Amino acid sequence: MQRARWGAGGFQVWRLFRYPVKSMRGMMAEQLMVLEDGARWDRAYGVLECSTDTVLSAKAEGRLLQAAAFFALDRGGASLVVRLPERAPMTPGPMLDEALSAFLGRPCRLVAASEHGQGTYEAIEDFEHEDESARRRFAGPPTRFVDESHLHILSLASLETMAKQRPELDWRLERFRPNIVLSGGEGPAPELELIGRRMRVGSAEIEITGPCRRCVVITRAQPGGIERQLDVLRHLNAEHGATIGVRARVLTPGRIAAGDIAALC
Repeated sequence: MQRARWGAGGFQVWRLFRYPVKSMRGMMAEQLMVLEDGARWDRAYGVLECSTDTVLSAKAEGRLLQAAAFFALDRGGASLVVRLPERAPMTPGPMLDEALSAFLGRPCRLVAASEHGQGTYEAIEDFEHEDESARRRFAGPPTRFVDESHLHILSLASLETMAKQRPELDWRLERFRPNIVLSGGEGPAPELELIGRRMRVGSAEIEITGPCRRCVVITRAQPGGIERQLDVLRHLNAEHGATIGVRARVLTPGRIAAGDIAALC
């Protein structure tokens, strides 16, 4: 893993990501417009299980990670496009809902967070015995299908630390689904030193609110050769309090671009 150059002030934005449909694979972005409730177009849609009114998550439905979602720009603005395995790309509508239902084996439909409102999700309690595990339901914040925080931030240093500790495991950042990936900083997990601090990144100001506690999602297989590895989460549980990366909230909306310096306020 090659670390990008360090910027003045300690941290620099290396990569940016948004995930238009909850738990589907997302898209790398050159810039993010960060609003009061998170990045524009991030977790803006979800797959609703019709019989339970549950917004499906890879915490309980890992097949979602085999699908991908992105926004295509055209003269009319941005249009959501979803790509299911072995299917041509599709836009929202009855045909996509039918394809989602066939893919997941039960009636489902795509919903927009702006119209559906607060999402209810389901997670397994025991990732070691998923098939027999009890499940818990929980509600996320309104307006966007995130579990709890506006933004998720991860440093290259943390991934490098994990790769040194367990080099036989796959620590690609795609497992961890960050919005912002930082280069620079000092120490094995420099983003943890930012908890409780405010940062100016591009024209946005954010507050680092706490560590990001991990779940079964990071163990799941994904396209591109990312295999199912329970030991990824086992290692974090045993050595790092089940955490890697940090969560953040937006204090001042603004634009963040790859290459921006992230400076403490």
